[in-house]
Amino acid sequence: MRTSVTYSGARSRHTPADLLAACFFWSFMNPFTRSLHVVVLLLFAATAWAQTPVTTTSQSPPATVTVTTQTPAADAFELLGGYEGDTHGSSYGFLGVGLIRSIRTDLAWVARGTVNFLAYEFESLDGLTEVRSPGLGAAAGLQFGGKNFVRVLVGPEVKWRRVEIAPMNGVSRSVSDTRVGATLGAEVVANPTAHSTVMGLVNYGTADKYTWARLGFKQQLTNHDWQANTTWSAGVEGTVQGNDDIRSVQLGGMVEVTLVPQALSLQFRGGYKRSTFDVGPQRSGPYFGVGFYKRLN
Repeated sequence: MRTSVTYSGARSRHTPADLLAACFFWSFMNPFTRSLHVVVLLLFAATAWAQTPVTTTSQSPPATVTVTTQTPAADAFELLGGYEGDTHGSSYGFLGVGLIRSIRTDLAWVARGTVNFLAYEFESLDGLTEVRSPGLGAAAGLQFGGKNFVRVLVGPEVKWRRVEIAPMNGVSRSVSDTRVGATLGAEVVANPTAHSTVMGLVNYGTADKYTWARLGFKQQLTNHDWQANTTWSAGVEGTVQGNDDIRSVQLGGMVEVTLVPQALSLQFRGGYKRSTFDVGPQRSGPYFGVGFYKRLN
C-alpha cells in the first residue's frame, strides 16, 4: 500500500486517465504474469506525456509558491509507511524513505528504500501452509510530470522467507531460505479536477513472485482554498494481488486527513476482500489498513 500527497504544479493538458484504466484492466485480468509489461507501457507513455509544461497554481497547498512561469520538479525527501491486514491470515506492512531530485522541468530522479513484511496462509496438498517473508528493498527510477506524474522504479530486494506446513495428521515442519531478487514498480497520479485525484500503482517482486496493483479515486471534501490546517478527503479503491499460492481481489473505501503545516497525510482504509487458492475453499471477509506519507522539503 502506498499513500501520497502532491505539492507542485497545475494539471497537465494531457491526462493519462485512459492509459491508466487500460493498464489496470490488463493487470486485473492477469495480475500475476504481466506486471513487467505494464511498467514498460507506462514508461513509454510517460516520455510523451512529460513534454507538456506544468506550472504551479493557487489551488496547491501553501507549501508551493504561486508563479506563472515553468518550475522544475521540487527536490524533497519523503517518509512513507503502512499496514494492511484481513480476517483470513494475510497481511503486509512497510516503512520507507525516498528522495526526489529534479533534473529539469517535469523530470526528476526518484530513489526509495523500504523495510517490508508479507504474510499469508493457504491450504496445500501437504496441509495448512503459512508463509512469513520479511525483507529489504531499494529502487530507483524516473518521475515524469509535476502534479500529474508517472513514476517508474526498479531495484534489488532480499527476502528471508519462512514456510511452515502443518499436515492434518503428522508433525509440522518448516523451511527457511534467503531469496535475492528484483522489484519493479510504477505509479500514476492524475488530477481530473482541482480537487480530485486518480491514483494507480503496480508492483512486482521476484523473490516472492508477488504482484500488487491498485486503482483508486480520491475527492477532496474540505479546505478547498488550503487556508486551514486540516484537509479531509474520501475515496474508493480496487486492488488485485497475489502469486501462485494465493490470489486476492478487494474493493473498499478510504478516508484521508492531511495536516497541511506538517505536510503529513494519514489514510484509513477498509472494505471487502476475496481470496482464492489452487487447493481448498475460497476465503472472504473484511480488510483494513492504515498508511502515512510525509514530505520533507
